[in-house]
Amino acid sequence: MYPRGSSFLSPILKAFTPKSIYRWFEDNGVPLKVEKDMRVFPVSNDGHDIVGVFEYMFHENNRHIDTILRTKVESVTQAVCSDGSCSDRFQVITDKSGILTSSNVVIATGGQAYRHTGSSGDGYAFAQSL
Repeated sequence: MYPRGSSFLSPILKAFTPKSIYRWFEDNGVPLKVEKDMRVFPVSNDGHDIVGVFEYMFHENNRHIDTILRTKVESVTQAVCSDGSCSDRFQVITDKSGILTSSNVVIATGGQAYRHTGSSGDGYAFAQSL
């Protein structure tokens, strides 16, 4: 059981088990290794290999997934339209691009433990606001 956010994460962790995620990365060209403390890393020890899998996935078969780099997300909210037509859309407000609207949002901001990597913990507030 995951100690924090268990009610939110339970369905996700059941659908995407550690074994299935491990297999998915290996099937997509990133060989993995398990450290003595049970943490999993690319054999190459290069996190860019993980990012590369997602970059490829976003662009293969002309998928319409946009990635915006080096941009701080200020907030993620459910879009509000006066006629009610936006109830299934989200607004992402950034420091550079302004307001972006989308029907899907993936929050993958990391946690708070390794702030030197750029993780600020903002993702917790984004998820909670939704």
